[in-house]
Amino acid sequence: MEKKINQVSIWNSFDNLVEQAENKFYAHDFDAANNLWEEYAHITGAANWKQSSVDLKKLTGDFVFSDITEPQQIFQMWKELRRAMHANLITSYAYHTMQRLYARTFLASKETVSFDLATGVFCFIETRYEKAMENFNVVLKKEPENMLARIFLSKSYYMVGQEEKGMALLSQAIFLNGEEILPEDIVAHEVQNLYGRLRSIHGKNEVSVWLAPFEAWYRNWLIFKEDQAFFQVMQQKERNERILQVKYYASEKYRHFIRCLYIAEYVRHFLSKEKGIIWEQEAYMEKLDANLFQRYRKKRKPNL
Repeated sequence: MEKKINQVSIWNSFDNLVEQAENKFYAHDFDAANNLWEEYAHITGAANWKQSSVDLKKLTGDFVFSDITEPQQIFQMWKELRRAMHANLITSYAYHTMQRLYARTFLASKETVSFDLATGVFCFIETRYEKAMENFNVVLKKEPENMLARIFLSKSYYMVGQEEKGMALLSQAIFLNGEEILPEDIVAHEVQNLYGRLRSIHGKNEVSVWLAPFEAWYRNWLIFKEDQAFFQVMQQKERNERILQVKYYASEKYRHFIRCLYIAEYVRHFLSKEKGIIWEQEAYMEKLDANLFQRYRKKRKPNL
């Protein structure tokens, strides 16, 4: 029993190293924080911790607080950080730690918190979910195509226990532009796993991104909500797709197919008298991929 207690104490002391490092980091004592992370990586022998320490050292190397004259500069830095995470250039721990530093710096630099995307994102990171949701809703009223607002509003709903609303927003996001979604943005585990399986089959390319909405829809995982502004955005996206008569890449074909699918399903749910729109979209879907359309047809019988 004593041996077991000692082992627990040892691991607790290791965890305390991480906590100490994070406290130093958020206090802007980056050298001390990195020394503690390096010590933890050396003790545990964990390669991911070593890489996280390297990533954070690089990320803070050019971080000079006196150079930041406008809060929006921090938001631009955060977007660069997100792109690095999207490209697998940094570890997940480095991403989360650095974005919390950005959030605290941003929110502390503003005397009044305005309704904008940056404030929403950083309030979300700091777990101020209700305030974040207010910001994202304001942004989406002005900019229905704003992917970051839609992604983070979806995550916010999940965090406050409103999973159905979160799934409806996530459903819109993956139909609109799944390329901008990080795996960790998908709180619904079944959809996250689906993305992973498709990537293992098709690689990290846009084909898997645009097949994911169909496969999730086919399994009844998506939720369609009545949103006329978003529906009009998708209609315009689909009209733009028609201009590209020749689809040079498979991803272009599936992207158009998915946009047709969204419009057909939205009309089926909320504009049931407009059957002509459904028939029009189905005709395009069949031309784009006859095999995929047959799977669609098995689920959606003609004229239903």
